[in-house]
Amino acid sequence: MKAAIGLVNVRKEIDGSETSVDYNGNTVTLVAGNPKPDARQMRYLLNMDLPSSTWTPSWLTVPCDNSEFCILGNRSYTNEPVIDAVTSGHVVFFWPNGHVLGSCFAYYANLEIEGSQPVIGFEDSGC
Repeated sequence: MKAAIGLVNVRKEIDGSETSVDYNGNTVTLVAGNPKPDARQMRYLLNMDLPSSTWTPSWLTVPCDNSEFCILGNRSYTNEPVIDAVTSGHVVFFWPNGHVLGSCFAYYANLEIEGSQPVIGFEDSGC
């Protein structure tokens, strides 16, 4: 994720754009200079498939299935699971097959403050 963000920053300079960049033939939308934290943008950045199952509000209790990883994006920083280091903006979560979102996940947060760096991390206590 960090390498992909670095490449996006280089692409922004090359393109001279603050709203979107071309990344491997896909348009990545930017918010406050960083990739929008939604499933589509992350799929482009990480070159990953989206799960075939549909979104459910029960990801905190229903394990990921039908895909190597599940992804839930564009979540307000106030939605669960709450990340202490994220105090504004939106978050996208990734968690592995067989696990619920909550104690075994990685995340990318765009604080949506111009000039801020995204927050990238993980929680592995339940992996």
